[in-house]
Order: sequence, then structure tokens, then C-alpha cells
Amino acid sequence: MKRRGWHLGGIFTIATGFPFSPLIGFDPSNTGSQGLRRPDRTGNGNLPSGERSPDLWFDVNAFTSPADFTFGNAGRNILVGPGEKILDGSIRKEFTLIKKQKLEFRAEFFNMLDHPYFAQPDNFLDDGPGSFGTITSLSIPMRQVQFGLKYRFSLFTLREMNAVPSDDSRFLGSHG
Repeated sequence: MKRRGWHLGGIFTIATGFPFSPLIGFDPSNTGSQGLRRPDRTGNGNLPSGERSPDLWFDVNAFTSPADFTFGNAGRNILVGPGEKILDGSIRKEFTLIKKQKLEFRAEFFNMLDHPYFAQPDNFLDDGPGSFGTITSLSIPMRQVQFGLKYRFSLFTLREMNAVPSDDSRFLGSHG
């Protein structure tokens, strides 16, 4: 949008949360299994959106350690992390200083509404109570603002460059 020489711009991003899996950090099957092992699932695990908070993102009581010498039954990507609604914006204006010189002022705002966007919750059952199911970090920083100035100049205008005769040996060199 342009108003009295000012240019406004913005990007609004909406994204659902990424799916993730509950995991355990040891091998209850005793098979020497490398990689990530899953716990047993005893309930849905996903909380209704109104009950989710950084202190408890999913139902931690829906997962238990599997019995010795067995594999867990929790599926892959059965839980959903926090989503995002991000508004970024910018404003800029170009000022003419003299004929061939211009100065552009720009301000850019990231996460303009200064809303916290949470990272994935701790998904390791064996991290214990108070850690499993909690969110301890942000996926993007809080509001950031940056300002910039751009100075543009030209030595010749396009008209002056086109005014040079094509047979002028001072500019093209002589062949012969």
C-alpha cells in the first residue's frame, strides 16, 4: 500500500503445529535397539486446545514405560505441537536529496504483535515430572525492529548516457 510516498508492507503467516512422537531414552526391549524408542500409549495424549499451556502441552498420563523386554505401542507423530500466527511488517519512504541522489528510510518489524510462539514440548518420558510435556523455549524471538537507510546516487542519468555519440573514439576506442 502506498500513501503520500510511504510504502507499507506486511506478511501474515498462519501455520499449524508440527506433529511429534513421545519417546523414551532407554531400551526396554533389551535388543540393543539404536534410535528412538517409544513408550506405551494408554490414552489419546492430545489435550483440547483450551487446556494446553506451556506447563502442560499434552496429557503426560497417557504414556507409560513399556514392560521389560517389550517395545512400546505409541505411534509415530501422534501429538501436535504449537502453531503460529505471525505478523511481520515494514514501512519505507524514499526522499530525493538532489537530482541524482536519493535516500530511502526503512523500518521493519518482525513478530509485530509481540506474541510468544512456543517451541515443541519436551517429548521424553524419562525426563520425569515437570519436564515431560512442558515447553521451555520459543520458536521465534519476541518482537524485533530494525531500521535502515539506503543512499543511492548515479554519476550519469540515462539521458546523458544515451547522448554520447556512438562514433566518439574517446568512449569506444579507435579501431584501425
